[in-house]
Amino acid sequence: MPDASSGRGVVRSPTGRPFDDEMSAALRSNPRQVRGGSVTVVGSKTERQAARALVAAYHEARLADLIEHVAEELDRYRDGEVDAYAVDETIHQYHRAAQELWKFCWSGGVGANIEIVARTLEQLTEAGERVNWWERIPSHRPRRR
Repeated sequence: MPDASSGRGVVRSPTGRPFDDEMSAALRSNPRQVRGGSVTVVGSKTERQAARALVAAYHEARLADLIEHVAEELDRYRDGEVDAYAVDETIHQYHRAAQELWKFCWSGGVGANIEIVARTLEQLTEAGERVNWWERIPSHRPRRR
């Protein structure tokens, strides 16, 4: 995640607060009922809105992480460390990773799926785990001989 030392600022949620603060607030205010290991959809309109806000904030923050890879590769290109093909491969990797992230967050449509994704994010946060969307996609860079 971008930070002050990188000169890029803190990723903020749609409410303007830093994403991690938004995630914590959403987790405190949006409890879910879990029965038998699955989410029971009992959300009120407010809970569904909170789930959508949580997923949207997560999506935006993880997109920012992916964009940082592209920005770093562009900086390396400008410094003459890599060629245009390396930048092209990085952009392709970004595109594939962003697609996977989008599918995780939004492909199930609205309604119960958003609450399930929000609950998954809650569980990941509680377990202290974080998905590295960049590494989930294998690189297609040709091996140098």
